[in-house]
Amino acid sequence: MIYEINQLTQENLHLELVDNNPNITIHFVPEWNFTQIDPGYRAINYGYFRTQETGGTIEQANLLISSEVVTQPQRSHLIREELTQSLGLMNDSYSHPTSMFHQAWSEQAEYAPIDRALIKMLYHPSIRPGMTQAQVLDVFNSLQANSTSVSKTTQKLAQCNSQTGALDFSLNCR
Repeated sequence: MIYEINQLTQENLHLELVDNNPNITIHFVPEWNFTQIDPGYRAINYGYFRTQETGGTIEQANLLISSEVVTQPQRSHLIREELTQSLGLMNDSYSHPTSMFHQAWSEQAEYAPIDRALIKMLYHPSIRPGMTQAQVLDVFNSLQANSTSVSKTTQKLAQCNSQTGALDFSLNCR
């Protein structure tokens, strides 16, 4: 999964396992113990994350994954979903059932094409923390106009966002 995220983010983000001073920590504990690790936790979630940001840049993330109740396939889903969401795609989708980020309970353990497109969009070299919606849409509209290599999913997402007037990664655009 780390390799896959690194590939999707085009080296604009580099994840690696470290022994000291991590900026992402994953805790595997029973859900009833989540509040001892993160007092801001609200029950009941079998996977949870909280980030710390400075100037729109995520500096640290703390992930909590239940070590009880869930099956290993569900836990694998939770690890992938919470880790990816802690990198900036923080909302769930109600309109894309194949997405890793679909609101319904899932054992989906792989990214759907829309998930891959969103990760690539978020970590595109031209996207910077603090950009306005208009600035982000300008980047994607420019990419769309100047490149035949922009994926159809990315083009559709940029088009949907410009139609809805919202930079929303939980798109309901047909």
